Amino acid sequence: MVAFSIWSINVYWYGIFYVVSFIVAYFFLKYIANKWIFIKNEKIQNILDKNIEDLILYSVIWVLIWWRLWQVIIYDFVYYLNNPIEILQFWKWWMSFIWWMFWVFISMFVFATKNKLKKIDFICLLDLILIIAPFGIMLWRLWNFLNQELYGILVPSSYWGLNDFWINVFKDIHLFHIYNNIDNLLRINTNLLAWFLEWFVLLVIVWFIFKRFIKNWVFIVWYITWIFLSWYSFIRFLLEYFRLDSQSEFVFYLTKSQWFFVFFFVLWLLFLFSKNKQIKLR
Repeated sequence: MVAFSIWSINVYWYGIFYVVSFIVAYFFLKYIANKWIFIKNEKIQNILDKNIEDLILYSVIWVLIWWRLWQVIIYDFVYYLNNPIEILQFWKWWMSFIWWMFWVFISMFVFATKNKLKKIDFICLLDLILIIAPFGIMLWRLWNFLNQELYGILVPSSYWGLNDFWINVFKDIHLFHIYNNIDNLLRINTNLLAWFLEWFVLLVIVWFIFKRFIKNWVFIVWYITWIFLSWYSFIRFLLEYFRLDSQSEFVFYLTKSQWFFVFFFVLWLLFLFSKNKQIKLR
């Protein structure tokens, strides 16, 4: 969806939300740096003090440019070979959250290698990025809703046995919603569900954990990453059953996305049996 135009050049909400996500991440890391939370870890504190711009730049390059090249080469090589100019048409780009996570991890790894960070420092920075990631999810889900995409399945005529009061409540808060660009039928608003459960609830959880770390003056590495993955995987796994676009992707009783989330959840289970490493704060 176009937000506005400058000299006949369209500026899309999707691009604006990406920029805002990176800006918020920058100021969040700057906030941590100014609070000197990692003063006892000179390497991390130095990164936060002097190299936040490089960290954000690496993320932008890998998430946008290298992901685009990956899409061109792996997914639609023949098409873009015949239509090379469309490689630069950034307003047509799209990215799933799974691939966003993958490229963020790669960008962080490249950054950590360049700066000769230890494994524990690299994981700590990844944890910090994922504290603010739910804010980016919120913006993307808002864009999905504005763009009338990722709409849900039809609400059954029986309304699942709900009485008139709850039916009207769900309509008023747009949990039951009509996507006018699609049809005039009442559907489950999976964007609203994802917006609340993937963003608000997840942000509260990871922020609470982070505040507890600060209060106890110790940072448990991997903890935020795996809490993030487990909660997000669990919610997305359930929401797949309500998304219409997922109904045609079932492979052995699960959708393609659900198989990814099963993998993430297994990783989380492995974390439960791993030994936690800690970084002393302040």
